[in-house]
Amino acid sequence: MNKYLFSSTMYLMSSQVLAIILSLSTQIILARQLMPEGRGVYALCIVYASLFILSTNLGNEFGIRFLLLKKKIRLFDSFFYLILTLFISLSVSVFLIFFLRYFDINFLQRVSAYQIILALFFSATNVMCRQTNVLLTIEKKFKQASLIYVMDELLKLILLLLIVSRFKSVEFAFLSLIIANIITLAFYTLFFDLIRLNSENICLDNLRFIYKYGFHSFFTNLSNLANAHIGTLVLSIYLNNYKIGIYSVAYGLASRFQVLPDTLNRIFVPISNDKEEKINEKLSLFTSFLFYVMLIVVIIIFLYGDFIVKILFGNDYKESVLILKILSVGYLFKTLTKPFEALYNEIKGKPIIISILSVFGTLILGLSMLIFSKFYGLIGAAIVASVTLTLMFLIILIFHKRTQKIKFYKYFNLIDVLNYFYLFFHKLKR
Repeated sequence: MNKYLFSSTMYLMSSQVLAIILSLSTQIILARQLMPEGRGVYALCIVYASLFILSTNLGNEFGIRFLLLKKKIRLFDSFFYLILTLFISLSVSVFLIFFLRYFDINFLQRVSAYQIILALFFSATNVMCRQTNVLLTIEKKFKQASLIYVMDELLKLILLLLIVSRFKSVEFAFLSLIIANIITLAFYTLFFDLIRLNSENICLDNLRFIYKYGFHSFFTNLSNLANAHIGTLVLSIYLNNYKIGIYSVAYGLASRFQVLPDTLNRIFVPISNDKEEKINEKLSLFTSFLFYVMLIVVIIIFLYGDFIVKILFGNDYKESVLILKILSVGYLFKTLTKPFEALYNEIKGKPIIISILSVFGTLILGLSMLIFSKFYGLIGAAIVASVTLTLMFLIILIFHKRTQKIKFYKYFNLIDVLNYFYLFFHKLKR
């Protein structure tokens, strides 16, 4: 690791801290302006839209990333494929929504057609912004990616303050977020000259590869979506929008844990073209670092969770505190699965492995949620989610361990983490 990589890491980490603050401020505005009932409707719309976008897009971003990482396409080619596949996905999703609303499907009737269509456009533009940012990090444009990521979150916050504070509705909330994403995408295209239609790398063979690779990655994305939203979806069967709003606030805080591993993965992937032994060393170091950082966060939540929820969201959401504490344990281990997902999905080019393992976890989570949330409500849903996330990490860790000669304790080794940073900073001083 050199000084350039260190500075790039600092850019990414500092930008993520700012982005978390801005994103959290956005969630606070949504929670306070829409109240638990409206926040519940917003959460349902996000779940439905994410489900439709995922099921029609098939995780194609992994195939696009792999081609860019292996230098088979260029940055502007990858952007074209990203737009094309998401446009197809959005078109199919809109058609499916209008088609399914003709049938008496209970969960789709809980939100209006306008709300879910706006949520679809938000989800599609949001995926496009996030994935474009990831493509920049694969090209090692860490500084630019960091700045634009913060800019996008700042735009969302400003537009929500200007619009939702005046028009307190779910529709205007989505409209604000869509406008922010469109501005960010326009900035990407202009600043990096991403619109080029005469590239020789644009071909049907690449598109077929992207869809095939994406299909192999599909269940990984489905598992991530299930971990994120299946609680909201299942609870919509048994509970009212108020209770869903309570759960979604707790999930919104706990899921912020994933920002750190997502950031570290953007560094881990571009620098992992080494031999197997070197990759495993980096993987164990990243996992150990994540474990101890997240452990500190969980301890803070257990000690000060009541104060955090009250200050951020107010007394209307005090029921979220216990849910947050339970979910935080599960998301500690969820963060540890992220480096393994990056290893197999992007570095090794074997997404089917993680997908197969994810199917098992998704089935357990879905069935357990249906049973426990019916009898134990919000608490049951939170406990099931936390246990399943922990179980999924252990399954992935055991599978990886069986293929590699590395001891379990290496993935939780505080001494290695401290020693690495000591040596690194010692070199910097010299």
